[in-house]
Amino acid sequence: MGNLYLIIGKDDFLVTEAAKKIFAGKSGLEIIDSLNSTNEELQLKDIAQAKESFLTPPFFDPEKVTYWRNVRFLTGGKGEDGEEGKEGKEKGEGRAPSAAVKAALEDFATTLASMSLPENQYFIISAPSLLMTSKFAKALSQVAEFIVFETPKGQQAARQAVVRAIDRAKGLGLEFAPGAADLFVTIVGDDTRSIYNELEKLVVLKLGQSKVIKQEEINSITSPGAGVEPVVWQVTDAINKRDLAKAVSKIREFEGDSGFSVMMTIVLERCFRQLVEAKSAKEAGTWDEFAKNLNPWAAKNLEMDLANWTLLELRTARKRMMDLREKVVTSSSLDPSAITIEVVRALRGARSARGRARR
Repeated sequence: MGNLYLIIGKDDFLVTEAAKKIFAGKSGLEIIDSLNSTNEELQLKDIAQAKESFLTPPFFDPEKVTYWRNVRFLTGGKGEDGEEGKEGKEKGEGRAPSAAVKAALEDFATTLASMSLPENQYFIISAPSLLMTSKFAKALSQVAEFIVFETPKGQQAARQAVVRAIDRAKGLGLEFAPGAADLFVTIVGDDTRSIYNELEKLVVLKLGQSKVIKQEEINSITSPGAGVEPVVWQVTDAINKRDLAKAVSKIREFEGDSGFSVMMTIVLERCFRQLVEAKSAKEAGTWDEFAKNLNPWAAKNLEMDLANWTLLELRTARKRMMDLREKVVTSSSLDPSAITIEVVRALRGARSARGRARR
């Protein structure tokens, strides 16, 4: 199919490594990065630059490689039925392009499909996702090589990430203690680059020490990776366990941040919503179906944490947090301490189910 490539995937590390394999050892590399091209003007500028590079053969170098990466505005294309592609809505990879950008993309695709690159010229496009029924994708389907990294979800994503972490740790001379790899992925996430970066940090910190990575080291050393919100892990874990002192302490660490009240009420409402759904599934006997989309380690711990709560307590806490979130959105004068007060009210409540069971 010539020297035209489309690399599609949300894992930046895997996408970048695939691109490197194509241009490794070749000279004349030109990179066009659209990561920050979030408006029509910048997107049109990038398309024009990419088109100019494609139409300009190598002159002074023996080879030429154009790598147009992070083209996030491909993801929001519309299918033949006019509906926005599902890929464009997931995780905010990009919005549907404007009419002008869409027209420019389709025009560029026509140019790419109608011309053959010389043997010493390569053109690579990478994007987090691409609607395969879009005119852009259809135009290139016969002339470009597509390299697509599927995005696993739920337990499949967690299992793959754990295997990747274990393999990388072995390559660095480390090994995980039992259960530590699951905890590591729960905190860091399933992004490959984040997994590798955090493991390399552990290598440095464990110089001269045991090569076994323990759970307590992960809790104290590792940081959330790409796409993992630190607040979610630090605050909601304490709430799940009904640890009042830790929950209040972690919330107060963020009180001075810009947009604290809006962000925190969203996080807390989402936390109680998941607890309500989990507790309902547990009581209805549908836990396995509910848990299949969770990280296995996280699902196991969540199941244990449910013993701390009754369904009524959780529903009441969620309703109060929804009401508080509404107040935050509509009132700029709300005291941030109101959030802490509601958390205290929810976590104190009646004694936990686990506590009552012991009596």
